[in-house]
Amino acid sequence: MPGTLWLMDPAAAAALPVLDAHYAVLGCRTGSSRLDEFLDDIAPHQTNEATETLRSAFAALADGERHPLTVRELAQGTWLTFLEPAQGLAEVIDRYGVAKAVGRPGAYGRQWARHASDAAWTIWIASGRYSSHGAGIAR
Repeated sequence: MPGTLWLMDPAAAAALPVLDAHYAVLGCRTGSSRLDEFLDDIAPHQTNEATETLRSAFAALADGERHPLTVRELAQGTWLTFLEPAQGLAEVIDRYGVAKAVGRPGAYGRQWARHASDAAWTIWIASGRYSSHGAGIAR
């Protein structure tokens, strides 16, 4: 199936467990009430598109869907939300990740967001390479 070739991409394969680990370190497991609370807490800091995309991906994962489009949607929702986190969003991540163990509010959250976005971006780029959107300048 041409739309799933990106799953064999070494960069995407390496990024998937990294992205999963970023959510796990916050205690946000698929289908957990903590994940629902986290999604509610970050919603005011997201665009409507980011909110809908991330919630849709997590809902599909909770329903047992493990399709490539679900993974791609999770990656998209992640980078749409966390690529450039506002101070308030970084502080929400702090609360879920390290509570008050960081000296400057939002410091942990900004680092978490940067690394999660890097992993999500890798997945997004790899999946786009094999989609109908083309292969960029190498085409």
